[in-house]
Amino acid sequence: MGIWLLIVAAMAVCPDRDAALRVLESAVIDARVGEAVVGLGTVEEAFACGGPALAGELGRAWRAEAVVHRLEGDPSAEQAALEAAARVAPGQWDERYGPVPHEAWEAAHLESDEPGWLTTVGLQHGAVVLVDGEAADVPQAMDVGLHLVQAGYTTSSIEYARFVRIIAGQQLTLRPMLSTVPTQPVEIPTARIHARAWLVTGLTAGGLAVGTSILAWSENRKLALAEDFDTLDAARHRQLVFAGVTSGLSVVAATGLTLHFVTR
Repeated sequence: MGIWLLIVAAMAVCPDRDAALRVLESAVIDARVGEAVVGLGTVEEAFACGGPALAGELGRAWRAEAVVHRLEGDPSAEQAALEAAARVAPGQWDERYGPVPHEAWEAAHLESDEPGWLTTVGLQHGAVVLVDGEAADVPQAMDVGLHLVQAGYTTSSIEYARFVRIIAGQQLTLRPMLSTVPTQPVEIPTARIHARAWLVTGLTAGGLAVGTSILAWSENRKLALAEDFDTLDAARHRQLVFAGVTSGLSVVAATGLTLHFVTR
């Protein structure tokens, strides 16, 4: 059950990719550089859950990043982002970014044919690695430039994402941090679930019955010390209520324990 709580919690905080990209694009269009930089981080987080990255999503992220670097005055980083966008989503451009970045995007090309290398360490057996949304068998030779690396136990349950830059002739080593066990449903026989539920019900009801019986017994002292009719009547009424509740809980406890042994 603890695993399921972790899964639900992870799902609850997983950013929506399209929403994160729209926030990023809006910040870039308005030249809000600080917000755009934060938006790039949020987009990376959004790729760290759900399924594989789509080419269109990556193209949007890198086109926006390229304009951010242009606004920051970093032509080298801008060129890398433009090349990545042109590689994964050729023919797509957001005209809202203006004609100058568009011209640079159309002229973008890889500067080196020599590949770099990607490898990972620490992944458990059965984990999968994706590069730019496609399954990858690492160690792997890769085109130079920007890439998105994702990892998880299945392609539909990604737990890790990182934007990386591959440099010609160099090896990049990543250590993806995944959950300690695969986040897949554990099948428990229905009969066993029912048996445990009845046991919990029986024990809980039994414990409550003991408590209400003690409360009923404690009213005896109040009856003995009552100095007027109203006090006496109130104590007797409470005792009858506690006794009735105790009787009902005892029946539930007996039923729960009986069904536990019958269904186990």
